[in-house]
Amino acid sequence: MSEASPTLGSPASPARVIAVIPAYEAEDTISQVLREFSPLCDEVLVVDDGSQDETGKRVWASGLANVRLISHAHNRGVGGAMKTGIQAALQRGAHIVVKVDADGQMKSRDLPRLLAPLWDPQADCSKGNRWCDRRALGAMPKSRRWGNLGLSFCMRAASGHWRVFDPTNGYVAWRREILEMIDWSRVQERFLFESSMLVEIGSVGGVVLDVPIKARYGNHGSHLSVWKSLVEFPGFLLRATLARLWQRYFVLDFSAVSLLLASSIVLTLMAVLFGGYHWWQSIRSGTPATAGTVILSALPLLFGFNCLLQALVLDVSSSAGRPLSRRLLEGRGCLSRSDP
Repeated sequence: MSEASPTLGSPASPARVIAVIPAYEAEDTISQVLREFSPLCDEVLVVDDGSQDETGKRVWASGLANVRLISHAHNRGVGGAMKTGIQAALQRGAHIVVKVDADGQMKSRDLPRLLAPLWDPQADCSKGNRWCDRRALGAMPKSRRWGNLGLSFCMRAASGHWRVFDPTNGYVAWRREILEMIDWSRVQERFLFESSMLVEIGSVGGVVLDVPIKARYGNHGSHLSVWKSLVEFPGFLLRATLARLWQRYFVLDFSAVSLLLASSIVLTLMAVLFGGYHWWQSIRSGTPATAGTVILSALPLLFGFNCLLQALVLDVSSSAGRPLSRRLLEGRGCLSRSDP
């Protein structure tokens, strides 16, 4: 095993599948994770993200020939570690990159199922879906379960991947082609990494596929600050949703969804301005607004909400179609257009 710097040179071997493990304070679990996953991958890159414990030493002590250690002098978060690891994996010739957490909650037996859609490829990215395992979900804390449900809906709205039911799942694999298309300067370096990756994949027209996996929750605590996530997630999701809708329906295309969204905004503004004006006049004069005034205020709001719902239905029903990686491979003559 030889230590590598964050910027690696030419690939030492034509690895096909490389697992990247962002590790921080994972001395208790990293050895078992490496024993599980190293036989299933061409290479495993462990990014020790500034750990103060013996995580790096445990990686060295594993003695596994296909394991490489990359060390950060300072902690950059899961996103920063994954950026380093993915860049190194691409330089080492990876066709598929897999993210594996160092806490031992991901099962190696699910890996073949996770990789299956990417061989053809049927998708540009595949993500684990824990919600298919109802019995194991009973072990998930209720607050985490309901939080994940709400966050999943917001993430689907922000990324446009409406058919991905568990977008917050960190067990994920990507095709090389989609990783090369992403604007990495826009990918977050800390706990928003998975979310920002979904948003970026959606922005370039990539296809993400759900893969059923079993949920497993260990006794190891998370390094994620709940309060910090509550402060940062809403703003990120709102900005990502608005940016996606603007880019897709007003910059790159103009469709029925564009008209419905524009109509919804105009009607809502009319309702707010008209109703607000007469409400203020009613307070100043002490005279209640007439029924007709109230109806004229409410109707544009109702019609605007209906337009928004119709736009949502059309947005959900739309899909990215053929995976971007398949289209690129066909363009290079690597795949036949008659292939499934």
